[in-house]
Amino acid sequence: MRINGTGSVGIATTTMSEKLNLDGNMLLRSAGAIKFNRSDNAVSTNLYDASSYFVLDNRNANGFAFQATGANVVNITAAGLLGIGTGLTGSARLNILNVASAPFLALRSTNNVYEIAKMSFDQNTDILSIVNKQGASSSGITFATNGSEKVRIDINGTTLFRRTTSLDPSYAAGFEGAVFFKCAVNGNNSVNFFNASTTYVASIVTNASSIVYGTGSDYRLKEDLKDLLKVLCKLFYYWIMRGILVFLGQLKALYLIFHFQTNIVFLNL
Repeated sequence: MRINGTGSVGIATTTMSEKLNLDGNMLLRSAGAIKFNRSDNAVSTNLYDASSYFVLDNRNANGFAFQATGANVVNITAAGLLGIGTGLTGSARLNILNVASAPFLALRSTNNVYEIAKMSFDQNTDILSIVNKQGASSSGITFATNGSEKVRIDINGTTLFRRTTSLDPSYAAGFEGAVFFKCAVNGNNSVNFFNASTTYVASIVTNASSIVYGTGSDYRLKEDLKDLLKVLCKLFYYWIMRGILVFLGQLKALYLIFHFQTNIVFLNL
């Protein structure tokens, strides 16, 4: 151990740039603590072992800051609020500073080789993205309450409510159970239908005690619906056969008339 002329202490080292310089490990036993006092010695930050866990106790009531290259990257307030990001504190229990070039949350594989899922926010479009990067047919995103799955978005983009599988991968949504629609004002459209070109086609309007189908066709009121081409073919066949029968009937009538007149002639002779 060495003490130089300025009062700096060196343990196992002769290079002393600080007041205490140690080259090697330090062992602190029992209930001892390392204390960091303010310049006025009013309060201190204590570092000690509490048997079952390690304690860093800031008595200043100002929390903690972890820095990298002189800038705060992690902040913990005295109220227990955690902020991740340069100079960030925030008002929520967990506050994460968004970085445009990287997701603010990523889950990695157990061997830390690749990302499993990530969450990011685009400040230009105000879109929050949750991405499951797995490509298996069973991949998706689920939402559950009380330990039971209630909503699932599968790998095809189908949103399933109270279902775990889609009946057809081309369906946009699937429901298991009843579905209700409530309009804000009676007489407003509850459901609107558009074609592939986003042109309005029809709607269902909810009134005080009934619903109105806002569509130009009464297709919904018909029963035993048939394909139009097949119906036209049947009609064409019917009229052709009817025409042939009428024609044959007329030929038969002409034959009878001719036969009757011939008999009359023979009788006159």
